[in-house]
Amino acid sequence: MPMTENEKNKMAVLIDSENVSSKNIEFIMKESIRHGFLTIKRIYGDWTDQRMTSWKKVLPDYAIQPIQQFKNTQGKNSTDSALIIDAMDILYTSEVDGFIIVSSDSDYTKLAVRLRESGKIVVGIGEQKTPKSLVNACNEFRYIEILEKNFEGIKKELTQKNTKSEDAKKEDDELLQHLIEAYEMIEQESEWKNLSSIANNLKRLDPAFTPSTYGFSRLSHLMESAEYSRIFELRKDPRRRIIKVRKLQDEDAAKLRKRRRRSRSRYNNNHKVIAEVADITEVKSDDVANTSEVKNDFDKKLGFWSLFGNNSKKD
Repeated sequence: MPMTENEKNKMAVLIDSENVSSKNIEFIMKESIRHGFLTIKRIYGDWTDQRMTSWKKVLPDYAIQPIQQFKNTQGKNSTDSALIIDAMDILYTSEVDGFIIVSSDSDYTKLAVRLRESGKIVVGIGEQKTPKSLVNACNEFRYIEILEKNFEGIKKELTQKNTKSEDAKKEDDELLQHLIEAYEMIEQESEWKNLSSIANNLKRLDPAFTPSTYGFSRLSHLMESAEYSRIFELRKDPRRRIIKVRKLQDEDAAKLRKRRRRSRSRYNNNHKVIAEVADITEVKSDDVANTSEVKNDFDKKLGFWSLFGNNSKKD
């Protein structure tokens, strides 16, 4: 599958645990994934401190490596120096395209400037209280409060769309959440986004993801299934051999469902007429179009030929 420029970037995520709450880790990591492949994931703190218990519980879920830094002075953030030294080591010894610094501390401003001077991408993630000096030193900066709001919006949308029983909801919600997040991760003006990019994002959100887990051989088949076709619309481009995906708004979904019902109804009615007339005249349906007797029966019974136009001469 082709990858976008962002997807090709190798990124190092460095987290200052003393400046970020563990409750925000889910959408911090999902935001980080948007910027590239996370080759290095480290978090800095004094892990002997009882206040780090909440962090210890969530780190295994995201395969983040904890780096120990003892507090040599009470009341002072001890992680700054450890994170800065590690960042410089990574700059000179590892093949990364950029850094994601998760902190609201202005002490990292000089580090961000230095990394940019070396030609690296620098993305910052912190609270809205983050000083402008650090925000402006980064190529991009994301506020945790806004990430949380967007994340909660997706959660709310899932709750509204899933009408299944409680027992069936959990697995469906997780898959649907990943599909929506993988779609939203692609930043472009057009609402039609490449299916291949969505597939790449799904792998980054959940390395264990495969359509076969849900009984489908391809991702396109899964998204076209009855459960997800009410949320996504797929469009194939045979010339470029790509599939585009659009997430439906509520009004778009209603129109698409109505159009599909109308199409199915017309299809079923046409086949019903063919079957009935063929049965009356005791001929095969393949012979219907060539049989004047059957044609007359169509005209008399339901006016079926008017659906296709009737230009033949009268007998």
